[in-house]
Amino acid sequence: MNHLRLIPRYWRSRRFGRYAVALPALALLLALACTVAIHLVYDALWGPDPARFGFWTNYGMELALVIIHLALAAASVWLIGRLTRRKLGNSSRS
Repeated sequence: MNHLRLIPRYWRSRRFGRYAVALPALALLLALACTVAIHLVYDALWGPDPARFGFWTNYGMELALVIIHLALAAASVWLIGRLTRRKLGNSSRS
């Protein structure tokens, strides 16, 4: 959703404030949807888990994974862009 909707709509049009609000909101909603889906499927297949940590703990763990994923993706895009610019800069000098 970030690359398909948010970046084209907000980042490329330089509406960084809206992007800064939309990205965390999207992360919160998608982590919530994943947690609900996992709980529903788990309960339907195996019944309530006696060792379950609780919905909000599971939601927090899912949200942490989403945040880690976003941070690693952003770092990767930044690094690739920096390396590409450096390589293009070096090739234009030769």
